[in-house]
Order: sequence, then structure tokens, then C-alpha cells
Amino acid sequence: MTDRKMIAKSLIKGILAAMVLLFLIGESSAQMQASLIFNLNLPDIALIDVEPRDNNNITLNVPPPVRAGEGLDVSQVRNEELWINYTTSRKSNGASRSVQVAMDGTVPAGIQIKLSASARAAGEGGGVFGAPAGALTLGASPQTLISGIGGCFTGNGVNSGHQLVFTLEVTDYALIEQVQDANLLLTYTLVDN
Repeated sequence: MTDRKMIAKSLIKGILAAMVLLFLIGESSAQMQASLIFNLNLPDIALIDVEPRDNNNITLNVPPPVRAGEGLDVSQVRNEELWINYTTSRKSNGASRSVQVAMDGTVPAGIQIKLSASARAAGEGGGVFGAPAGALTLGASPQTLISGIGGCFTGNGVNSGHQLVFTLEVTDYALIEQVQDANLLLTYTLVDN
């Protein structure tokens, strides 16, 4: 056998050996793989509360005038003790959520109750927070207090979320009567937009 034939034969054997080796490596690495099905379920989340939870009732006391001829001064009548907290998942269709407020009960004649929410307090929380609507005159029909809420959590408790500010406005002195207790119920609802 000539040298050329021996070299060619050796070369062919080497190539075949390399192919067999590559095949075996491919087989062994294919045997080292595993797969699984991973399921993830994230529920629709829409939670809201008013803090402090133990005492979230408020009283607005109107001081009487000190001199004859003076009117009621409600400029200092306000309450800023309550905070609204929420946790919400983003809707699959991309829609945002809003906080609506409605009042049950009758406001004394000649007076309006105003409610506004602050921008979200810094600190805990994360995500896409809602934007306050500005001062609302409370009534029986639901009104949007905070809009544009995406997936987020505001943090829990006082000094987290949005601070609520209640004020009074005298609209008609001729209608004002003495009121001992005007009990009003406010309902806050997270709604899909």
C-alpha cells in the first residue's frame, strides 16, 4: 500500500472517529436535559381601606362667632387625620382603576362638605399610583377621588397612601340651622375604568 493510500485511510478513520465522538457527545448532553411545565396564577387584586383602621370616624365642629354681626368662620374647620391605602393588580386589558367616593346621609342645609386627597405620600409602596382629582363636593352620586391607578401598593397605615382632607363651605346663610349630629357615611370603592 502506498503512503498516500495509508494517509487517506488514516484520515478517513480519523474523520469517522470524530463523527462517532460528536454523535456520542450530542447523545449524552441530550440525555442531561429535563423540562417541566411551570404554572403561575396571579389573582385580580383590588383592596382598599381607610386608616387609622381603629378610629376612622371624623367630627367637624363649627365654632360659633364671638361677636354679634360676625358670620360663621369655617376656614379653620378641617380634618386631615385619615389616609386611604390601596393595593391593586394591573388589569389584563391595560385598563386603570379609580377610587370613587359616595355619601349616604343628608348634609345640613346651607353647608357643603368638601373632600380632597393628597398626592401619594413618599415611603413604602411601588407601582403606578393614582392622581388626585382635586376638591370634591360630597354627595350621594359616586365621584372619582383618585384616578389612573395601575398595578401598585401604597404602603399600609397612616402616612402611607393618600391623605384625606375634609373641609366645610357655607353656601347659604339663610338655610343654616343648628345641627347636633349629622351622621354621614362615606363609601370608597375601587372601580375599573
